[in-house]
Amino acid sequence: MSWNIILTQEAQKEFDKLNGSIKPQISKGILKVAQNPLPRQEGGYGDPLGHHNDLDLTGLFKIKFRKPGIRVIYQLKRER
Repeated sequence: MSWNIILTQEAQKEFDKLNGSIKPQISKGILKVAQNPLPRQEGGYGDPLGHHNDLDLTGLFKIKFRKPGIRVIYQLKRER
């Protein structure tokens, strides 16, 4: 299966603000997840988010980069 990555303008701005030494690590992680962005329950890498503290993130997924303390939130759109 093939997946496309599309960054929002806001995500691109946030990525551009990252320290240069962290960017390659985040890029590598995003590309790894793009190979299988499905939820962990379906054998992928994403952890599903939900409704917490009056913020509804249902339908979104996250990956966490522990060492730099960065969390990447993404939406999975299945078209087929």
